[in-house]
Amino acid sequence: MCHYHHLTLVEREKIMFFHAQDNSVSAIAKKLGRNKATISRELWRNTKNGFYQPATAQRQGDTVAGKTGKACLVT
Repeated sequence: MCHYHHLTLVEREKIMFFHAQDNSVSAIAKKLGRNKATISRELWRNTKNGFYQPATAQRQGDTVAGKTGKACLVT
């Protein structure tokens, strides 16, 4: 059973937009209804040369999700 939901490309694009406007991690998390740790990790993992790249982050997330070996059941 999955206890969390992966960020969508739309959410990642919003993170990029809010981050570019110098919103704090807490402010971005509140606007997206996500935990601030999720936003912090996302920015830490996917910011290269000072720029957050949502499309690259989505591809990496899709790749990792496919390797977990556990399937989430949708009921």
